[in-house]
Amino acid sequence: MRRQIGTIVVIASIALAGGSVASADTATPGLNVPQLGLAKTYAVLTSTRIENNGYTNTASTNQGNDLGISESFDLSNWSDYDIVGRTNFNNDAARAAQADLTKAYVKASLLKATVIDSHLGGKTLKPGVYVSKTGLFWITGALTLDTLGNPNARFVFRTVDSIRTSARSKVVIKDGKQACNVFWRIPGIATLGQDSTMVGHVMSNTYIILHRNVKLYGQILVRKGGAFLYDSYIKNQVCR
Repeated sequence: MRRQIGTIVVIASIALAGGSVASADTATPGLNVPQLGLAKTYAVLTSTRIENNGYTNTASTNQGNDLGISESFDLSNWSDYDIVGRTNFNNDAARAAQADLTKAYVKASLLKATVIDSHLGGKTLKPGVYVSKTGLFWITGALTLDTLGNPNARFVFRTVDSIRTSARSKVVIKDGKQACNVFWRIPGIATLGQDSTMVGHVMSNTYIILHRNVKLYGQILVRKGGAFLYDSYIKNQVCR
């Protein structure tokens, strides 16, 4: 089935690029890493609403293109011909995925973390769990995640408020590794700026906003609110 509407391309994989250095941490699959369970196949999973503006294409050869809203049928401006994955709206499947998302969100909240500066642009970070000392994260320029060659390296970022990326900013994984173990746990609003690039599972408690031409190599996951998408590209790597 092909449908047309806002610009998002939901597919499956990752990005790269470069920048200073902090904390080392390794992880074995399933150990101290949030597990998304039934939520892992969703490109976009929310509680109340998904609103799209622009052109949307969720075509992919991989399974990672599902759309889900656990408490409503409020999918706005997304044509049937653009939906390739499954759609679960206000049903048991969407609520089960939300339950697994909640478990991952809580797990990310409980991991022991290193406190770092809220401005992440221009930095290179080693694997670890990081919490913002000011309660929010801001990304300008490029943030590089260095896995140190470990395919199971984890990166978990936590705030007590929001995260915002500036226009044309980039989060990249050194050596082109996959974003399976990259998590952003955000109680507030996650706002991704125009032409920015983000990697990982973006888990918000409230809302996620993607401005025009955002490239996200990961997932949009909202526990209690909605997602607003503008001419964006989503490539979900379904993690085992």
